[in-house]
Amino acid sequence: GGRPVAVCERLTAAIVGCVLAGPAWPADDWRWPGPVSLLCHNAAPADRCRAVRRSLVPCRNSEPVWRRVGSACPPAVPAAAWSWITEPGSLTRRVQEGCSGVFDLRLLRQGFGDALPSERRVLRAGPHHGRDLVREVELLCDGAPRVFARTVMPARSLIGRTRELTRLGTRPLGAVLFADPSTRRGLVEFARLSPSHALFAVASEHVAGDRPAELWGRRTVYRFAGKPLLVNEIFLPVLFRSR
Repeated sequence: GGRPVAVCERLTAAIVGCVLAGPAWPADDWRWPGPVSLLCHNAAPADRCRAVRRSLVPCRNSEPVWRRVGSACPPAVPAAAWSWITEPGSLTRRVQEGCSGVFDLRLLRQGFGDALPSERRVLRAGPHHGRDLVREVELLCDGAPRVFARTVMPARSLIGRTRELTRLGTRPLGAVLFADPSTRRGLVEFARLSPSHALFAVASEHVAGDRPAELWGRRTVYRFAGKPLLVNEIFLPVLFRSR
């Protein structure tokens, strides 16, 4: 017969720990879907661990694992993506220069909302942080989106000269940031996005053809007029097919 549920529940922490401890199973990407009693059986510990792995399901509101950009390209990152991740200048300008047709910027959404948890941490937002101005755009060449960009600006930062950033419309943010000598670039991170991640869905919303299996992106903290803002830039598949 099976072990009592109470006994099995006492094993839960150890079993879940063996699943989430490995680097291939980041805790931020997965959630526990059902009651612990589903694991109660007489299988060996290794088999129980495999059962837990099969029971885990993607959390659609999860975030990727963001890592600091270093000097060397990690083996898992395609060289073409790394070239864009480590671009030191204006990404908008590079897209424009690589577009042999008509460049355009499409404003998707702009308004006050809630930043993602990791965005709040990067911006060092406290529990009484309040809402943020979130701006989402696409950089296009001949109507095909090449980069999805999401900018998060804390409401408390929108004073003085930074109010200019609320009136950009279809002007690129980079044109303002890189034209101002007081702009400072801070933390730069990169990540691989999968369909289970919240940003993946909005970034690939207008991608033509089959949905990609993965996307690569970076995010950068800037200080404009002394105030922080975060820029996420997600690279879309057509970008790597251009020169």
